[in-house]
Amino acid sequence: MLSDISHYLFSEDLIVGFITFEMILSIMPPKLKPHLTKLAAFVAHGLEVDTSQVHLLNITSEYGHSVITWAIYPAGSGDYISHAAARNILAGIAEHRVSLPPMFGNYQVFDWSIEPPAERTWWQQHHLAVVMTIFITILLGLLASGMWFVWRRRWHSFGSYKPVNYVFPEHELQPL
Repeated sequence: MLSDISHYLFSEDLIVGFITFEMILSIMPPKLKPHLTKLAAFVAHGLEVDTSQVHLLNITSEYGHSVITWAIYPAGSGDYISHAAARNILAGIAEHRVSLPPMFGNYQVFDWSIEPPAERTWWQQHHLAVVMTIFITILLGLLASGMWFVWRRRWHSFGSYKPVNYVFPEHELQPL
């Protein structure tokens, strides 16, 4: 199986978006579900990846065993997994480098696959720029409105000059 992995990854055209594989555990899903976070950590440690890269896709029960579908995604905000990292992950899967404590029972890995990166929509690619543009536009609009308001207040206070002998209506004497 390891020779298949090496041969499969040497194509320069291959872009590894994520890697999926299925694992059979000799423990029933109800006993397994409270410990899935620990199991993901053991899988990540065995495959030498970060725990945040390991995602549980599916868990089912067949013939008294748990069948778990895992996916290994790129680290951080990357769109793909490098060939060297993918080779290392697949070698870890093929060589059964994942060591589990006895509470999980025995396991067997079967059926792995390499998936291309997911096609991102225009919105997924540009949402940050759109949101920032809207935010900056609103901020500039509020700033311009505030400056206009202050300017108008100052203009009216300066423009309301009256001569010294001007009689304000409220200062006039009321007729008796």
